[in-house]
Amino acid sequence: MKNTGLLLLTLLLAVQLSWSKEPQLPPNRGIELPQMWKFHPGDDQEWAKEDFNDADWAEIRVPQFWDSQGFDQLDGFAWYRVRFDLPADYLSEDLVAILGQINDADETFLNGQRIGRMGNIEISESAHKFTRKYPVPRRLLKPKNNLLAVRVCDLGNQGGIFRGPMRLVKKSNFADYQRPAGLKPPLAPKWAFEPWIWEDDENSAAAVKDLVAGYARNDIPVGVIIIDSPWASAYNTFEFDSTKYPDPADLIRSLHERNIKVVCWFTGMINTDAPTYDHARANNYFLNDGEVVGWWKGHGSHIDYTNPEAIAWWHRQMDKAFQLGIDGWKVDNSESYVPDFSKCFRGEISKREYTDLYYCDAYRYTVTRNPNAITLARSVDYLDREFDPEFSPVSCASTTWVGDQHHDLSERGLQLALRNIFKALAVGYAFVGSDIGGFSGGPALTKTAFLRWAQFSAFNPLMMNGGVGEHRPWAFDQETTDIYRYYAKLHSELVPYLYSYAVESHRTGTPIMRPCESGKWQFLLGNEFFISTMYQDTTAWKVELPAGKWRDYWDESTTYCGPQSLAMAVPMARYPIFLRSGAIIPLLVKDSINGHGTKASQSFLTLLVYPDGNSEFKYHPDSDSDVLFTCAQLPAGLQIGFAPLNSDLLFRIHQTTAPTAVRLKSGSDLPAWSDFDAWEKAATGWHFVPSSNKLLVKCGGRTADVVQVE
Repeated sequence: MKNTGLLLLTLLLAVQLSWSKEPQLPPNRGIELPQMWKFHPGDDQEWAKEDFNDADWAEIRVPQFWDSQGFDQLDGFAWYRVRFDLPADYLSEDLVAILGQINDADETFLNGQRIGRMGNIEISESAHKFTRKYPVPRRLLKPKNNLLAVRVCDLGNQGGIFRGPMRLVKKSNFADYQRPAGLKPPLAPKWAFEPWIWEDDENSAAAVKDLVAGYARNDIPVGVIIIDSPWASAYNTFEFDSTKYPDPADLIRSLHERNIKVVCWFTGMINTDAPTYDHARANNYFLNDGEVVGWWKGHGSHIDYTNPEAIAWWHRQMDKAFQLGIDGWKVDNSESYVPDFSKCFRGEISKREYTDLYYCDAYRYTVTRNPNAITLARSVDYLDREFDPEFSPVSCASTTWVGDQHHDLSERGLQLALRNIFKALAVGYAFVGSDIGGFSGGPALTKTAFLRWAQFSAFNPLMMNGGVGEHRPWAFDQETTDIYRYYAKLHSELVPYLYSYAVESHRTGTPIMRPCESGKWQFLLGNEFFISTMYQDTTAWKVELPAGKWRDYWDESTTYCGPQSLAMAVPMARYPIFLRSGAIIPLLVKDSINGHGTKASQSFLTLLVYPDGNSEFKYHPDSDSDVLFTCAQLPAGLQIGFAPLNSDLLFRIHQTTAPTAVRLKSGSDLPAWSDFDAWEKAATGWHFVPSSNKLLVKCGGRTADVVQVE
């Protein structure tokens, strides 16, 4: 009987260990560092040095949980040190140090040299318990007695600093799975280029309705709203919480009636308290035999995207929300909590390959259900993944944002967003943007930071306002509301322009935003706009104009020839915006707020024209249509040509003198109207406005023609 009891106990322990331990690394996929480390609370940079004697330091097991080792909770700085030898084949190439799920900020040294840092260690900004990956150059390595020293700062930690395994992996092994090169970004639908809103302080139908009503009351355009977490009955059931959203179908229908699309949040995790969890685990729908992982929304397991039965079941769960009429998903980060190599249905999968399957399945199934739907995913986010900052593959990234930043203009705020966006553009993402004013953290959001961020975002494909804390423009003051309204309306007017460049990006891979070589964070939006980003709290700004002839957006009669430096006064309502001389810019104008037309302009495609020699613009009313507009200056006037399209046209031509006549090459003279109101009521004709140097021309666009200005 004793032997039987011992056997049963042994079997039970073996089963328990098989559920809890991390899958073993395959050959050549890394070496584990020793589990026993030296530990000492406090802070002294001498402790990073190889020759420091740590013989009197305490020993602690890593992975490490305070409550299991008899230590008081750490509250402040501490250092961890471990020594190890390396086999010969690890000395001949660069390595990557993988530090498993550190709770908070860290600074890491190998043999006395710093190899990585995450977060602001002086104030212990949380890094969300993500695994660190720090490059280790081979020049730092030696066969015996290597020293890894980690300085951490944890203000009241949550049970331990190191919560995952520590290992070294050959950098070349990260190339085992490579993303295919040269893939083009998918095309987002037109509605995705309208302004987005959301908030993360109250999640309920009442809060959604109140937010939308506030924007409408202040005449600020909204095209998309995100219903962020927690909206579901549990993470991720895809069923609305009936206490917070008693009638989700009616809510979505009412938003659609306002021409507002609805995007809901989800991740690839199911939490253990979800009613669907036990079914999924019983059917082996999770990675790593259903290993339970702590993540930023609780504890759960990762869906196994290599298991066909699991994915079919997962899609049926997603269908619950699709059937209510949602227009897409905000696909948020859970893959950062996947181990570097995991056990899966087909055998083994790397973290990078799992990440790609996660985002691509979300995108592909979504557009299969509704070709006019989108997924919003992270493109690049350096905050938590310095070594590998790319999230969704470009080929499955119809719309992207760049993660979480602080509520300020600092290197953790707007400047971090800029770093992420410009990296995303270099990688090839087309549709990028950020949370205006930052998601959370840092000081309270100021009027200046909010407005400068909003002005920048108006010239991103994604203009999205929301996050933790106050982001509503009218909660600041009337001036903030008026300025934000102007830029939100400008962004909405630019949808035909942005969409046309999105089609080109989809076809060629050229991003919509194009970084300039001169200046910091300067870029072209398409080919016609030049923007000098203001990333500091000032109204005086130095602009480095690129080559070409440029018009000041705020004073179109003022032109500059680049390259040259400009010292400009930029009051809060303005931004450094320049138009290329020769530009043809299609707009959808709905009112007179921005001076590009009136409410009567809604029936037309408006084109801003700045004649200079010969120029053209390829307009795409949809993904399959190309409409070429041309402008040619002639000795005796001007000619504007266009291919047929399903819209009437309104040209706003920059011209300093009134013409003697305006006619169509097809044969008819357009009537001249001396009175603006009479011109506006007429179907066709022209009117000259000397105060703004604008020639206004209306004509039909259903057949190809040429407008001749004499």
